[in-house]
Amino acid sequence: MKSNNIGILIKKASLQLEKTALSVLAPYDMTLTQYKILAYLYEAPQGSTRQVDLERAFCMTNPSVTSVLHTLENKELICRSGNPEDGRSKVISLTDKANTMRSELNEAGGKLENEFTKSLTQAERTTIIELLTKLSNKKGE
Repeated sequence: MKSNNIGILIKKASLQLEKTALSVLAPYDMTLTQYKILAYLYEAPQGSTRQVDLERAFCMTNPSVTSVLHTLENKELICRSGNPEDGRSKVISLTDKANTMRSELNEAGGKLENEFTKSLTQAERTTIIELLTKLSNKKGE
């Protein structure tokens, strides 16, 4: 049975993205969530990101982000240190190991996006970005 329920279709697409990510990111022993957090940190000024910033950026709970950060620390890709502006929080920084992998992981991210969207035209890619952005930026919630 074919579903036209937007929520179900988005969930199915998300699961397909996870499946694609497993194969693309396997050589790096990395999950999609770990990759997304590293990609975020690559774009942020070094030492400026707090855990709460990641929670907000990815709509994740504190325990979920804590778990991913712990894994990335164990892989020696990030470190957490005291926030000089707020002693109650820590800032997350990339390690030299993570910075060395940046170019390779950016290529993997491009490959992941291309593999996941290979059935779409450029116009369809643009449209889906616009529509998903509109859905994810609802005001008042």
